[in-house]
Amino acid sequence: MSIPEAGINQSYGSCQWLWKNKKLKTIKESVFEFYCQLYHNGTNEEISLLWQKVGKEIEDLVWCFQIMSLLWIPNLPIKDWKNNIEIWEIIGYFRIDNICSEFGIIDAYSAFPRMAPFRAILGKALYLYLSIVVNFVLFFGIFTLSFMIYRSANLPRWVFLLLKWIFNFWANLIFIPSLVLYSIFLKYSFTPAERITEYEHNNEPASFEANITIQILIICAMIVNFPLILFHTQFSGEIRHSVSKKILISKAHSKINLHIAMLSYFSPIFYVLFDKDYIIYYQCLLMVISIILTIESLIFWPYFSVYCNLTLILRLFAISLVSFGFILGNWMDNSLLILLNTIVFGRLAAALIYQFVLKMQRNMIMRLPTTLSAIISAYKLEKVIRHSLILNDPEQKNQIIYLFETFFIENSLSRDKLQVIWVTNYCIFTLKDESLSKIKLSKTKNISGNLENDFQEYLCSKRIESLSSESKQFIEYFQEFHMIKKKDLKLCINLLKFWEEVVSLRPDTVKLSKNLLWIDKKLLIVDNKFTQLTTKFCNSKESLDLYASYTKSILFDREKSNLLENKSQLLSKTAKKSFSKNLEFFNEIYGIFVISCEEENFGEILFSNPKSSEILKSPNHNIDGTNIASLIPSYYIEDLNEDIRRIIHFASNSEIDLSGGFFLNDPSHYLLECSGKILITSHKNYLMSILLFKPKKRKHQVILISETGEICGYSENFPKFVTKNIQI
Repeated sequence: MSIPEAGINQSYGSCQWLWKNKKLKTIKESVFEFYCQLYHNGTNEEISLLWQKVGKEIEDLVWCFQIMSLLWIPNLPIKDWKNNIEIWEIIGYFRIDNICSEFGIIDAYSAFPRMAPFRAILGKALYLYLSIVVNFVLFFGIFTLSFMIYRSANLPRWVFLLLKWIFNFWANLIFIPSLVLYSIFLKYSFTPAERITEYEHNNEPASFEANITIQILIICAMIVNFPLILFHTQFSGEIRHSVSKKILISKAHSKINLHIAMLSYFSPIFYVLFDKDYIIYYQCLLMVISIILTIESLIFWPYFSVYCNLTLILRLFAISLVSFGFILGNWMDNSLLILLNTIVFGRLAAALIYQFVLKMQRNMIMRLPTTLSAIISAYKLEKVIRHSLILNDPEQKNQIIYLFETFFIENSLSRDKLQVIWVTNYCIFTLKDESLSKIKLSKTKNISGNLENDFQEYLCSKRIESLSSESKQFIEYFQEFHMIKKKDLKLCINLLKFWEEVVSLRPDTVKLSKNLLWIDKKLLIVDNKFTQLTTKFCNSKESLDLYASYTKSILFDREKSNLLENKSQLLSKTAKKSFSKNLEFFNEIYGIFVISCEEENFGEILFSNPKSSEILKSPNHNIDGTNIASLIPSYYIEDLNEDIRRIIHFASNSEIDLSGGFFLNDPSHYLLECSGKILITSHKNYLMSILLFKPKKRKHQVILISETGEICGYSENFPKFVTKNIQI
């Protein structure tokens, strides 16, 4: 038996119909791998919190001033505007396109005389074309490098550090100015005007001589900007609670950041589209959006750090306050009101917000709730228990998982993949339980999600893969072992057919020739597969025995067969000497069942090792495919299944200890007293349990009697024991 294919294929999200195409799925996973190595390679944790704070302040200041510079134009129709424009011009220099306009790079070839011959092809905007080149290089560079990494290309670490710096530089300094320039070029290439109203220092006519090809390139560059900023926003975030004290900008989700990215994308476009007579409507729109984002930030409280939440709220509120100042100045026809509103009321409002945020932080729940009645979303649940997730208190682990799972079960219609990601990361980095993290992550297969959720799911799966455990090796082993057994069986059947044709009265030479070529090819393939298996899992006696049989009976290589048999015997001696209380998956003294925990075939035995066949005195092909309920007395099976389901949903560890003893039924329905343990785990989102057991060596006989006095079973020698004692 093997794990059904339905459990192997991971969907990674909502667009399952889209990712069924293998090529598209490969592209998606390769992009995920690129951003995984770019932003989640451990470099963020190496930077001190002081430098992280400095970088965060610079990024916030640049973004805030770039958005503010989109609230005005040089010739704003307000009284005394020219007398009070200096401070706004200084803010405007945070946009590179304004700097280029100041020095004549955008609309003049005097700065680059050698480019004059290309004027007929390129028009006049040199900076524009540099921006286009950068955008396309970044966009296609992502997919090129993603494909290289996906094909196992090992790029040096400095390459990713350089790329990370380039992407951050583009997102923080180039993104908004390039969109402004694209929008200006398109606007004035379609509708020529006397001058460019968005730039103060441009005195030439605003008519760009560009053909349709250049216009299409600009539109494509604007479209390409959208996925670039989307990827940067959703894939660069760190949502692990365990790193909240190491990474300043770690957060619960990128919901607010995505909305801010959309504001950054559409603000430059609307800034150019609205004429100077209608700019007040644009200012009103920006004010309303900023207020909404400020309220969203107060509700969701996205960052783990109070400092980051405070700076987020302050910069959004600053945008709304300055927008209101320009609206008030337009309405009162007084440019001085804009400065007074920004400086005087801005400082007062900032102080009030600061106190409000600190009070809000103090009032946040610092203990776990006892009920989920007031919690209506996964975001609210995370916010309520965030303090406990960050605190890393092992005494609260049971209650944390209980709250997550209870909410997950009770809110089947509003399940969010992020809540699965949060609890999976908690199991990986706080509880450090690989099997439990696999169980939690397996729940994502039936939940739709957005791009961020899918990427975080991919990150979790990569982190789990990096963990090593014997159970993980054993699951991989039994999958590969089962595949080789199928190939071996198919080869043996074809060999029998070949010899049957050879000894027939009229052998078909053409058929024999074809079969001989196929057999020769398969003999080499199966031999290579066996070599790989016994090398990779060198502590598996079962694979050595099967390989020895193959080399002796099929390849007729007695020397190699004897060598493999000697290795197998050496493993047996080592296993007996290393007998201990700790159960080992590759130790031949233990019987092993791999059992399905999926609801559609709950309890089905997917795999059994030779030792389990020896203990139960039944061949493996009779055991595989049966239900574990047929081998465990009914008195125990209900409680055992309940314990397994409890672990899948609510437990904070992945094991069931059976060292105290349990019973199995052999084919004759006699009881066998055993000890062992059950490990609940998942392989590629397929839930399963691994039962390890060994018989207890006791001389006494066993009878199992229910609470009602009914005999549920007894050991093989119990009747003889009773008869002997009666005779006495």
